[in-house]
Amino acid sequence: MQKCFKFRLYPSRRQREILERMLNTCRILYNNALAERKEAWEKEKRSVNYHEQAMALPNKKNGNPFLPRVHSQVLQDVLRRVDKSFKSFFRHIKNGEKPGYPRFKGYWRYDSFVYPQFGFKFNGKKLMLSKIGEVNIKLHRPIDGVIKTCTLRRDVDRWYACFTVETNSMVEKKEVRKAVGV
Repeated sequence: MQKCFKFRLYPSRRQREILERMLNTCRILYNNALAERKEAWEKEKRSVNYHEQAMALPNKKNGNPFLPRVHSQVLQDVLRRVDKSFKSFFRHIKNGEKPGYPRFKGYWRYDSFVYPQFGFKFNGKKLMLSKIGEVNIKLHRPIDGVIKTCTLRRDVDRWYACFTVETNSMVEKKEVRKAVGV
């Protein structure tokens, strides 16, 4: 069973700037990957998949000064996010539902990025993030289970770390004996 634990981050001013820059780089990569897929279909009637875009990522890093400042797995996860949105779009078409074509993301529509496996670890009361450094974190409860991913999320002017955890504990369902009305 998977659970999510959300904790408040307290980055310094410099770390906040780095987080904003990384988030903006991820948003631009998302929009460029979406544009690449759209263009390939409109001009050549060719579909582009995740693997093609992921294989082209190292070449893009050489020509772009911002991409090397972001952890490689974070960039790969951005491309997975684009792929997931297209799969959802085509699934809706297949099921006869009203599809929504994947959108380009503006500043306030893209508010998180994910470290899927590596690039983060705890160092006492700090969270060590690759390419960012040690960020203060408020661990207000223990994390039960094995951490699988770390999502950094911006909420207006605050930052949060959300950890997806794999646990063996099952939630017990209690039998309701009385009906309660309000």
